[in-house]
Amino acid sequence: MDFGSRFTSDIENVLKKLNIDYDLVKHDYDFSLLSEDIKGIIITGSHDSVYDNGRRCDSRFLRCNLPKLGICYGHQLVNDDFNGVVEKALHPEDDKKVEIEIEVDNPIFKGMNKIQNVSMFHNDEVVKLGDGFISLAHSKDCKYAASYNKEYQIYALQFHPECEKYADYSKEYFTNFANICGI
Repeated sequence: MDFGSRFTSDIENVLKKLNIDYDLVKHDYDFSLLSEDIKGIIITGSHDSVYDNGRRCDSRFLRCNLPKLGICYGHQLVNDDFNGVVEKALHPEDDKKVEIEIEVDNPIFKGMNKIQNVSMFHNDEVVKLGDGFISLAHSKDCKYAASYNKEYQIYALQFHPECEKYADYSKEYFTNFANICGI
């Protein structure tokens, strides 16, 4: 689900390399058109801010019985939609190599080191997790580098795994998400 990210084509490239079929739809896609063949939803980044009338999707996408992977803005959007708080980041990161530490074992991190480098590009960040979310990872300047909502199968990353520039793991995130989706 595209929210206008400058990295959407990078997500598409990773999915193609992994031979994962996908349909790219815009954020305002009609929920009633959701096919039964869909196995999961990726929510892309955006230059928008969720607290400043940023783009939204139908909340039923976030609550449906499919695994979701929120990336950057997607991480902020899902937490905000579940009563979390997103604010302007105290330490905005643009094209930075950032070290994160995984706090909790989770299938999205399968086969990865507990400490790893990721690509960060964000001006906003989650400062209070949404209802039902737990923190999965943090960095020096980002308290919630990754979060998870078990009930709604939401895996949310503040960083961009599709940007291989600084990432120790890129394809692995998408492979793990595909496995979570049963693909």
